[in-house]
Amino acid sequence: MLKNQKRILIMSLLALALLLSACASNNTNPGSKSNNTSADNNVPGSSDASSEDTTNESSNVPVKLEPLQVELVVGYDGVEFPQAGNDAQKAIEEYTNTKLDITAYPGSTLHELLPTMIASDELPMVVGFGGSQLSKTYMINAMDSGVFCDLTDYIDNYPNISEISDITYKSYLRDGRIYGLPKERGLVRGAVGYRYDWIQNLGLEEPKTVDDLYNLMVAFTQNDPDGNGLNDTYGSCNNPTDPFAIFLGAPNEWKYENGEMIKDNFTEEHMQALDMTRKLYSLGVIHPEYSIHSRSQYEELWTEGKAGMYFNINNFAQYDMADPKAEVHVNGVFPSDKGTFTSAGTGHNGVLAISTAKVKDEVTLKRILQFFDDLGDQEMCNLLVLGIEGVHYTVSDNVANPIEDMQDDLNQKIYMPYAAPIAVCYPDTRTIPVKRTYLQARILEVLEENLPYAVPNPTLGLISETYNSSGADLDTLIADAETQYIMGKITKEQYFDQLETWKERGGIKIAEEYAEAYAEREGK
Repeated sequence: MLKNQKRILIMSLLALALLLSACASNNTNPGSKSNNTSADNNVPGSSDASSEDTTNESSNVPVKLEPLQVELVVGYDGVEFPQAGNDAQKAIEEYTNTKLDITAYPGSTLHELLPTMIASDELPMVVGFGGSQLSKTYMINAMDSGVFCDLTDYIDNYPNISEISDITYKSYLRDGRIYGLPKERGLVRGAVGYRYDWIQNLGLEEPKTVDDLYNLMVAFTQNDPDGNGLNDTYGSCNNPTDPFAIFLGAPNEWKYENGEMIKDNFTEEHMQALDMTRKLYSLGVIHPEYSIHSRSQYEELWTEGKAGMYFNINNFAQYDMADPKAEVHVNGVFPSDKGTFTSAGTGHNGVLAISTAKVKDEVTLKRILQFFDDLGDQEMCNLLVLGIEGVHYTVSDNVANPIEDMQDDLNQKIYMPYAAPIAVCYPDTRTIPVKRTYLQARILEVLEENLPYAVPNPTLGLISETYNSSGADLDTLIADAETQYIMGKITKEQYFDQLETWKERGGIKIAEEYAEAYAEREGK
């Protein structure tokens, strides 16, 4: 009896030793879920960023970790953030083996709080902020002083996170390093929507080139496209200058050429676009008060059937047209004699940064990264975009069918509070196939079609101290000058005088700083 007890004791001790050895091992499995992540004693900064295998190979006994407590502060502009313990959050927590503590502020409020949070060392484990904050001096200093974890050597070890475009990461690098995860969205989002039913009414063809767009806008204004016998329609509900300029071959805000950074306003193509818009305005094609219209006023002109075209909008499907017979088509590129071009954005809607003060060991860092990677799995994307099966959608033949009268509930309780603030990998494109309207499907097609023609802004991710201090005022100066020129209030010579003023007040310095930073980053 004693012998058997001794044997049992020895075997138990051996099993325990093997189990402890497995827990301390640094053998990794980057594709595992968070609840399959073991521990090691490394600290942030190591290049070994993958997750640990949690199975004791000798006994085949899985090691179950306690849920990771993840504290997040995010921007949220919805009506009311859902209470913890709701079905969506519980599903996220179960799948990712976490317990989420989310504090949500309106985006503008969070941006006001961020400098104080950083200065007083009161950051949470994870904080989300908009892309506009990345070039702020306080944020640059925070990244340079080690306030946020350097994630550069970890990204490739997470299959979903690593699929995010290099252009997206490049848009906010600091000295070539990554200090946060982007909240991914389409790299190319701008498109042009137009009233196809109006085109049919006028016996015209769909536009193929930038010149076609121009001529169609005139026809929408002058030829009574809605057939009501009144002169009450406009060619466009908003200013087409910037999309026209890109289509004509102008740079995306800046271009690097022969060691210099050149602002788009100083290019022939941008001036050509500005002249086209000036002519359209003089013909009454653009609303006379376009310059003071808010986005909601643009949208009203569009939905009420007073404008035949809408520029640079990425989701026409969200608009309910007053005319049930209205038929909208969407396209993203319109070639000119210079080629085919469209604008590339940042590819993200802000960044989620991890605090070094709150995340002091590599194990925790890896588990946080695994949490965000897990959110990119199809099961999670289905939840974030489609909602709860049986409540917000049904599935038939592996195709999701949204339940129409539950979409507002989905938006307020799941998509806005969870997908928008915390989804790193763009969930909309990672779900099971979805039954979509023509517009919903076409918009996704256009965004994909646009990618080969995308022109990036070379200054994204670069720092100009002069722009940080004076850029907003200088941008306003140029915008005002363009508006005055379009409306015929100043001559071309006077417009050029304003561009010279821009140079004198800091524009030249901004261009020089961007050029220097770009050359350093690109090794030129």
